[in-house]
Amino acid sequence: MTNDKELASGITSPTIINIEKDNMQLPMPEHTHNSIDKISEEQRKEMIAIYAYFLAEQRGFTTGYEVCDWLTAEAEINMYII
Repeated sequence: MTNDKELASGITSPTIINIEKDNMQLPMPEHTHNSIDKISEEQRKEMIAIYAYFLAEQRGFTTGYEVCDWLTAEAEINMYII
């Protein structure tokens, strides 16, 4: 794995993974198997909204990035609950 990328959450994530070349198996994190049953859609959207707010706060609430903040937050939250 090369070219690591730091996500907005501060987690470092590889941007390039060659599963066949590296002969890698990517396991599903244990906490994601049944997580979708544990929260409602309303709770998921609330989590996304809170995370999007913090992303905006990190930028000093510069306008014009609201959709980007929401989509970034949604993608990262969905990684852990779906």
